[in-house]
Amino acid sequence: MNTTISNQKRGRPRRLDVQRGLSIARTLFHQFGYNGVSVAQLCEAVNATPSSLYATFGSKSSLFTQALQHYHDEFCLNLDIALDGADSLPLMFRRSLEFCAAQFFNPQEPPGSFLLDAHNACHEEPLKEIILSKNKELADLLEGHFAQLAPDAAHEITQALMCLIRGMSTAARCNEPFEDTLTNIEFYCQAFDD
Repeated sequence: MNTTISNQKRGRPRRLDVQRGLSIARTLFHQFGYNGVSVAQLCEAVNATPSSLYATFGSKSSLFTQALQHYHDEFCLNLDIALDGADSLPLMFRRSLEFCAAQFFNPQEPPGSFLLDAHNACHEEPLKEIILSKNKELADLLEGHFAQLAPDAAHEITQALMCLIRGMSTAARCNEPFEDTLTNIEFYCQAFDD
């Protein structure tokens, strides 16, 4: 007969602090991608059991989707604020690039963009579709701002800008010097002005 007393509490799994959990998951998924992060790693990072993690967020893919949405909402809100009041195409173009550079090279965050880079390390087709839809929402936000100043060229400007910011995100992830990105921004803005 086993007389060992377990210190583990029984009953329902404890619920986690959702915002803290999303922040930690976002950082892990940003650094290592969906397929590069295990449930065990997530549990260790948030100091929880798998049952607590699942009770709070559902599945791993649900947690990834929530973390991506959290990043997307914060990024788009701050981009919207950065573009507010830009009264010329060159200023809006510059603010878009400078905002993205500051975000992607922020030393407090993993380098690059979780939103733009998430599809690179995710092999789950339903999640890839969600990632692409969030990227489209970002492009739509940019296009909406540019359409206020250049309705006929907004789509083309947005497509070019999305290519540039994807490149900036890659540069940040490859640890290229921030100063090089600033130099590139100046080149792009001068070319846009001409």
